[in-house]
Amino acid sequence: MNERLNIRRMQMPEKQSREDLLFDPLREITQRDWSQIKSYLEGQRNKDLAIHARMVAYMRVMNPRSSVNLSESDAKRLPELMKSYADQSDWAHFLWTAAACRMLRPVTQEFDSGEEVYRGIHGLLQSNLDEEHWSSLATHLMEARIAAPDARWDFPQHALPQARRWAAAASHSAEEITSFAYFAGAMRVVLPEEKIGTDLAAWRLMRAELNHLKDIEAWDFFTYHAFYMTLLGVQDVRVTNENGLEVTQASAKKESEMSPMPDQLTI
Repeated sequence: MNERLNIRRMQMPEKQSREDLLFDPLREITQRDWSQIKSYLEGQRNKDLAIHARMVAYMRVMNPRSSVNLSESDAKRLPELMKSYADQSDWAHFLWTAAACRMLRPVTQEFDSGEEVYRGIHGLLQSNLDEEHWSSLATHLMEARIAAPDARWDFPQHALPQARRWAAAASHSAEEITSFAYFAGAMRVVLPEEKIGTDLAAWRLMRAELNHLKDIEAWDFFTYHAFYMTLLGVQDVRVTNENGLEVTQASAKKESEMSPMPDQLTI
């Protein structure tokens, strides 16, 4: 019995455009978003300087032409803040702040790290590895590389197969897509030759999470998520002594296609 082909019921393979598999913050983050982030930053300055510095550092990576920066007085407070984190053995916040300091040079000064600091950071990394917190391990390694580029901070090779399996599943999980974005973006710095698989479905989940953070006005987590998506989509990312972290976008956009940050976005 001959059956006629119903063309409407056929599901053609979805075409993945290069644009869908990239993230350009200058094109995808609107001017209104940047203005909202600026307002949030101003509120965080006296509330939580570590969050403030981290957001400013990430914003400068996403838009190197931006004039957003730390004030001189805030920059002078950072070494004392890092010392307090070290005294409390709060190495996660210490790394946040130390990496932000290097990314915001020459405005900021580096913290004079001693043997105790290196032991504390290694202890944090070992804890991440033991607990199989792959996202935390990758982001902390990235921050350690930025903060102390002359030391060796390598992803343990024996753990890579398990981390890859976790990433493959997390990239298609709405519950774990944020952890995946952080992991995959940080691995561009930690292990550039490691190709983290990201298909159209993963990018859609990452964008959906970014939009959710925007809707609930969680501008700190919005900035973090956008930063790691930026790292994941760029052509090249490298740690440098001059700027801490430099990226090269995968495709240059026309000026008219970008959403420039407001001229008044100076902190």
